[in-house]
Formats: sequence, structure tokens, C-alpha cells
Amino acid sequence: MIDTLLYALMIGITLAALIKRSEMALWLFLIACLGSIVSISNSSPESSIVFFCGANLLLMLASFSNWKTTKLSLPLLIGLLACADVVIGFIHYLHLLNMGELSYIAALIAGAISYTQLMLVCFMKDSRGVMHDILNDSRDLFHGILHLDSNNKNNGRNK
Repeated sequence: MIDTLLYALMIGITLAALIKRSEMALWLFLIACLGSIVSISNSSPESSIVFFCGANLLLMLASFSNWKTTKLSLPLLIGLLACADVVIGFIHYLHLLNMGELSYIAALIAGAISYTQLMLVCFMKDSRGVMHDILNDSRDLFHGILHLDSNNKNNGRNK
């Protein structure tokens, strides 16, 4: 059941990023993509927990810097939830080190925080910041590279 909820969360984050293309949706998408790579590689639970603590720390820093420039409430809420997820992740990691088993409650809390972040991103107003600009610049660059050969042929014919 938890695997199904995880896949549904990944699909929801991907759809939110594709449809909304806002700053926080794209940050969540980046973390979801990297998290998928970590989970597909069959890494140990310790490394997965440490990765998600680091990813949420990055999300927290990006959210707070976005909130500082835009003064919107969504980045602040996402940052506070990411901070709570980092604390839960460290508690989960300490429980794993001390008891030798994963904490089901900590995983449920982390999942609830992730779903809350997804719902906030879907329903609250957000800005189109740095990540949106990076995607647009990357798209323009790849478009230019793909059409480079055709531009050279057209320029040669015009002369």
C-alpha cells in the first residue's frame, strides 16, 4: 500500500510540475526525480533517509529564499513543511540506527508532509522564478541545437 501511495505522489508531483510550471512545483519535481533514481537503485534505507533529509534541506533553503523575494505565503509554508520533514527524517534515521528497524509512524508522517506540500502547490498562488527561467532557457538552447543544421542550410541557399 505504501508503494502505491508513493507512486501516486510521484505522478501527482509530475502532473503539478507539468501543468502549473511554478517555482515550488518544479522544485518538488526535481526532488521527486532524484528520489526516484535513489529508490530505483535499490539503495539501503539509511542512504534513502539521508538523501531525503538533504533534499528537503535544499527545498527548505530554496523556499525561504523564494519567500524572501516574492513575499508569497506558499514558499514559506513549503519551507516550514520541509523543515519539519528534515526533523522527522533525522528522528527516523536515529530510530533506524538505535532499533535496527524502520519506523512506520515516521514514514507515515513524512508521507503526509509530502502530500500536504503537493496540495499546497496545486491550490496556492506561486511565482514563476529561477527554475522556470532555467527550463525556458534549456528549452531554447535545445531547440537551437536541434535546428542548427537547418539554419545553416537555409543561410547557404539565401546567399
